[in-house]
Amino acid sequence: MGDDRATIDFDDFLRFCRAHDGQTFLTRRRQAPFTLEVGNDGLYYTPASTGLQRHDSWESARRMHRHYSETASLNPGAYQGTRSRNASYYVAVLGECLDRGRRAD
Repeated sequence: MGDDRATIDFDDFLRFCRAHDGQTFLTRRRQAPFTLEVGNDGLYYTPASTGLQRHDSWESARRMHRHYSETASLNPGAYQGTRSRNASYYVAVLGECLDRGRRAD
């Protein structure tokens, strides 16, 4: 039996992020809008509700990406062990990346 979960390597995910730098995404559960920015030191998320920028270092982003590679979970609650408070934003961007990749197939 084959594994049909979507996979993406971190470099491809990063290319997606850079191509969508400055764009608005929605969290998967609450549909809360936020803006993604790609910096030299990681990913930045700015929720529309607060306007306060949140940051994930590259190390943190890679940790969450490894977690996705192991679990295929797009549930932010599953990322508690990754030590990031930004999982809802990360999985929203990752989910959109994966969804767009599926539509392109």
